[in-house]
Amino acid sequence: MYSSIFGGITTDTATMVILIDDHMVRRGHGVFNTAVIRDGYLY
Repeated sequence: MYSSIFGGITTDTATMVILIDDHMVRRGHGVFNTAVIRDGYLY
């Protein structure tokens, strides 16, 4: 999992956290920021 706190990928499960104010989790921003429909295809 990538950690912006540590600036890299971590495999330590103790550091794999999601912050309470993360917009991806609370508001679903991650879905809208990564899904694109172009020419009838979902990317």
